Amino acid sequence: LVEFVDLYPTLCELAGLPVPKKLPGRSLVPLLTDSTAKVKDTAFSQFPRKQNGRDHMGYAMRTERYRYVEWFDAENGTVVARELYDHTNDSDENENIAEYPENASLLEKLSGQLWQSLPRPTFPHPMLTPAAGGELTWHPANGKPLPPSKPAGQPQRVTFRNAGPKMIDLIWVAPDGSQKSYRKLQQNDTFTIGTRPGALWIILDAQRQPLGHFVVEKKPGDVANAVIPQL
Repeated sequence: LVEFVDLYPTLCELAGLPVPKKLPGRSLVPLLTDSTAKVKDTAFSQFPRKQNGRDHMGYAMRTERYRYVEWFDAENGTVVARELYDHTNDSDENENIAEYPENASLLEKLSGQLWQSLPRPTFPHPMLTPAAGGELTWHPANGKPLPPSKPAGQPQRVTFRNAGPKMIDLIWVAPDGSQKSYRKLQQNDTFTIGTRPGALWIILDAQRQPLGHFVVEKKPGDVANAVIPQL
């Protein structure tokens, strides 16, 4: 198993530079001399999801054979769903086999392995807590050209909140000017995402007319709020 986070320590070792001890990845140099070598047995990921108006957080573990996921209600910590995929027989993850009775002991084993490796989350989950690092500057639309999007550096945890009465569309702008819609927010809805300083986020109304924009700024603790005001 290898991950993108392994690239930096690998390049450090190849360049003869000291590898920072706090990096989450591991050097892949052993694989360059021995293709049968192993640098890690598991890989982990975490991702939010909203369903039926409630926020959920998923924690996933990938082993050589399986990918196992536990989904928590972000407010009360209830496990609302599990996913289990056998990559030996189903590399495309077409069938969730977590509900099969014969896999009950395997689920228990993988869950134990997951939480031996990761600290258990606390609830209500921090994703529901407004960021405390500062507030991004709101730039109302004025018909002038938008600034370029230049994301760089350490990602900030930005919580967007729609304080207005109407639905808005939250759009991320890439450095090449292409755009991606990340979330539609109704009044008082929030959406939290990791995004780098210099990134441009534009806000559109339901008719796709621009309301304004934010440029991500570095804030204390790498967290920030971005409030779309009443217009």
